[in-house]
Amino acid sequence: MHFFSGKLVLVILLSSSCAQYAAAKTNLKKKGHKNTIAVHAAQIYTFGTAQTKAPLNYGDPVQVPNQKGLSFDHNVYKNLRVGLEYESWTALQLIETKETPAAKEYTYRKNYRMIDLNISYRYNHFKHHKINIGGGPSYAKGIDAFDRDIKLPPGVYQLDFVFPYYYPVHYFGVQTFIKYDYVFMHGRLTAGAEVKYRRYAGMSYSQVNYGLHAGFNF
Repeated sequence: MHFFSGKLVLVILLSSSCAQYAAAKTNLKKKGHKNTIAVHAAQIYTFGTAQTKAPLNYGDPVQVPNQKGLSFDHNVYKNLRVGLEYESWTALQLIETKETPAAKEYTYRKNYRMIDLNISYRYNHFKHHKINIGGGPSYAKGIDAFDRDIKLPPGVYQLDFVFPYYYPVHYFGVQTFIKYDYVFMHGRLTAGAEVKYRRYAGMSYSQVNYGLHAGFNF
């Protein structure tokens, strides 16, 4: 009698353990792994600035920068996630052109680095499709440059500086984003698209990044 009772208890425990394991596995597939490391590639649109090329007095080409980044985020509770993201670009971007009676003035920026602290909510209802909405504080550091052409009569511009005046800058601000992820390979890999809006104190223009990312879940 004791032998059969022991076997019955063992069967119940094993059945319970299997059920819990299956439920945990299903929950993991649905909600995803706790951590994600991802690489990012984005284009930049800057509100309130010139988006086109301009004549230069030196060798660096002016262009809309391609931004690259690396991020890590962690699931802290249910759908709540926190993360850290590093993004940068090195291209020279024209951000302002002014024409005065005496000169044409150009302002550029280059070598910008951004560090973002993210707090986000991820919608986990679907197994393969995830939507992540969030934001947080951001720190930006880079180099701005100033150059100008002096206006001479009759309407001819002459080079004022052989090389532009460079000066380091840094800003504190906020950013907010929305990301879509498609999760595959048993939840280990993810790829998707994202849009992020940035605004910094002391900077007269704001910025939107839009691009793609790919990551590894663990």
